[in-house]
Amino acid sequence: MRTGRVSNRTNIPSPLRDFVLNRDKQTCQMCGNSTADRDPHGFLTRIAVGFFVPIEKGGTLSANNLRAICLACAEGLAAAPYQAKPTLQELLGEFEAFDNSELRDLLLYLSSMKR
Repeated sequence: MRTGRVSNRTNIPSPLRDFVLNRDKQTCQMCGNSTADRDPHGFLTRIAVGFFVPIEKGGTLSANNLRAICLACAEGLAAAPYQAKPTLQELLGEFEAFDNSELRDLLLYLSSMKR
């Protein structure tokens, strides 16, 4: 079975990789570039499949933990250390330091977001 390489440690089976690429419409889920777009050097964007949570950090080899990602964004992620998603309690703790006007601005912003 042919596999797509994401890193030097994890092979993603071709059917799973193809499913993720089709689900995400061959579009980078970080920057929005697709295979029809060109990078700053004029080359067509290359899309791969990458993990939300790396396997070595407890992630799973499943479609829910995979996304289409362009090579430029993948390189940026490789250079940055992985940080786990904060819990709801941690996020709420951050809001305790906000004053009323900051909370109002945050609520206005959140209510304007498209779902």
